[in-house]
Amino acid sequence: MNFDSPINVLIPDGERVLAKFVVNCLSNCKDVDVHVLSRNKNASIKYSRFIASYTFENQYGYDENWIEFIKTQITLNKINVIMPVEIEDIRLLSAHSDDINELATLLVPPLNSFDSTLDKWKFYKFLISNKLPSPISLDCLEPVKQNQFPLDFPLLLKPKIGMGGFGIKTILDANMLKEGFNTNKDYMAQEMIDGYDIDMSVLCLKGTILAYTIQKGYVFSTCKYSAALSVEFLYEDDIYSSVSKMMKNLNWTGFAHVDLRYDKMDGTFKILEINPRAWGSIEASKSVGINFPYLYILTSMGIAYDQPAYSFDTCSGNKGLIRIMKSKLSNKKKSFSIAKHNYQLKHFTDPLPLIKDYFNSKNNRS
Repeated sequence: MNFDSPINVLIPDGERVLAKFVVNCLSNCKDVDVHVLSRNKNASIKYSRFIASYTFENQYGYDENWIEFIKTQITLNKINVIMPVEIEDIRLLSAHSDDINELATLLVPPLNSFDSTLDKWKFYKFLISNKLPSPISLDCLEPVKQNQFPLDFPLLLKPKIGMGGFGIKTILDANMLKEGFNTNKDYMAQEMIDGYDIDMSVLCLKGTILAYTIQKGYVFSTCKYSAALSVEFLYEDDIYSSVSKMMKNLNWTGFAHVDLRYDKMDGTFKILEINPRAWGSIEASKSVGINFPYLYILTSMGIAYDQPAYSFDTCSGNKGLIRIMKSKLSNKKKSFSIAKHNYQLKHFTDPLPLIKDYFNSKNNRS
């Protein structure tokens, strides 16, 4: 789609790694100029050839001063659309959305809905009250003390607030559970489901899903509970139905990435949590036909479109591709081709951020 003049998009949290993924998705959109704010003077995105401007400011926290600074940048750069990518700025902008939307368009969920996703226990109670499929969970020792423990071992002990699989512990017996609850007050216990993880990424407007992809990992990092290195895209009607109901009840607007797990025992997909932000495989979604950041812009500009379809292909980032090639070499495969496979190598056309990340990681190791 061609606009009469370029659309100016502002990413207010350019210091976050997800900002680079979003910029990569917009790199071929000739009618979009991306402006970046950052609290890091030398964030790698600063060196990207795909951005129109980079502004550094670290005097303010996640407060009204930062909001006033954003307003100033909206005026200076004639911003049309604001696209925060991480939790802190999304929440802050949601709290000031009425004020911000007078100057530029912002797609964020209602603050109460957003906050309900951050605490896993509160989110679990939301799922139960709305009759949505979820693993059985508990947040205290009372059922154990009363011999009414509803879960079998092993089970998981999870931080109530936290993402990315950090802090999750496997609990083998009641003694470990008691010790876990006594030393980790902000944890909850959850049944360990025999099955596999699967995700649904969405862009919503007032509870309606405008675009989505469903993906399942098939090449994984050695770090337990971390994101997959390669994903395959597919469709599951039960997932779409449950997530649609959940987003409608949350009156959700903006990005979200929903983690689910297939339960082999009853053949259902259980909702685990919502990551209320952009996600690591957003470039993979683009490779199969769903450019979420560009659709975010179209939605912000009030441009209607039919819910787009995506191809059921597979996609790897650099690490996933390396892992696949190593596997083929070890198995002495003659062919390195993979049917219907997309490689996320296009950001090599923007090498300076990669070089900056390399030296940053090298300095951190030394």
